[in-house]
Amino acid sequence: MLINVDYQTAQRLLLQQATPLAVEEIPLINAYDRVPYQGLRAPLSIPSGPCSAVDGYALHPADLDAAGPLRVVNLSFLDIAQYRLQKGETAPVNTGFPVPRNTAAVIPHEGVEMERGYLLAGKPVKAGSNIRLPGEDFQPGELLFPANKRLTAGMIAAAAACGTTSIHVYRKPRVGILNLSPYHTIRPITYFADLLPDSNGPLLASLVTRDRGEVAWVSDQFDQNLSEIDLLLTTGGTYARGKSEAQSLLETLGATILFWGTSIQPGGHNGAGVIGSTPAVCLSGNPAACAVGYELLVSPVLRRLQGMEPDLLRLMATCVNDVSVTARRTPRFLRGRARCCRNGWEVEVLPGQKASMIRSLLDYNALIEIPGGISQVTAGTEIEIIMVGQ
Repeated sequence: MLINVDYQTAQRLLLQQATPLAVEEIPLINAYDRVPYQGLRAPLSIPSGPCSAVDGYALHPADLDAAGPLRVVNLSFLDIAQYRLQKGETAPVNTGFPVPRNTAAVIPHEGVEMERGYLLAGKPVKAGSNIRLPGEDFQPGELLFPANKRLTAGMIAAAAACGTTSIHVYRKPRVGILNLSPYHTIRPITYFADLLPDSNGPLLASLVTRDRGEVAWVSDQFDQNLSEIDLLLTTGGTYARGKSEAQSLLETLGATILFWGTSIQPGGHNGAGVIGSTPAVCLSGNPAACAVGYELLVSPVLRRLQGMEPDLLRLMATCVNDVSVTARRTPRFLRGRARCCRNGWEVEVLPGQKASMIRSLLDYNALIEIPGGISQVTAGTEIEIIMVGQ
């Protein structure tokens, strides 16, 4: 067992115990934010043939000047793509639907008038107006999305446009969360002198859900089946002058301890092991320290379990406020709010940076890494940040 390792070593040891989970097939309609096992290429041109970009009327090349009334020909969806439009004719078309052959342009509904079954166009129409050409969106064989990258709404729309109805994705990691503090409970309480409500359990459950995991249970008593989960998280009970409660629990469960203690602030009192093939990460009982430990140690593991690259996004950002911290040998991770501005990335150090406080977690989307030995950062300084929840 390694003692007080740097967080990069802790990450590496944990990631060695995490392999991508099994693949399952799910309906495409339920695939948002899931991680696909395989990439998808367009099997055909999108659109496959000329189609209308608006609701309107198809025009023959000879009728683009809109000089005279045009006879309206009503066609079924099955017939419209095969019908050859004649001079003096027009046909109603809908957005995204095929247009008749010989269609040179589509005039929108709002640009015409109807009189006794004839269309009266108000002004000339430019050739090609409101027509989507074959392959205008995607060419055959073009990559719509790669494997191992979170699916966006646009990726799902592209897959659906190709006729895809289901997709193979990595299974969601099932995570068990255990609060080891004897003074916290997940049950309703009436006397704060006796017990405090558990905030770390809901915090971790929310972060797991954010990272596309599935919370199997949140408990303050270990009476669960480890075979039902892919990852165990504990909070509290990580520090003692002798052996901590968290370490004792892992050893009782037959775990191989990977490390105990990491050289970070807050959250230095944490550890990890592996129980059979199930990784277990023991996090601090202080809320902010618990969150920092989660972002640095747990989030990469959840990414790896879903087939994604585990590395978190690092950026350089300009700090917009002054920061004073106690200088330590180990790096300190402050919670911040990052945003992309006209001149690049900026980050605000949020209030409430004590390890025991929740305030800095209200609106954070980044960890600000303050290297060891530094006690002061002034506004305007460029610093490195880690984006979370990516």
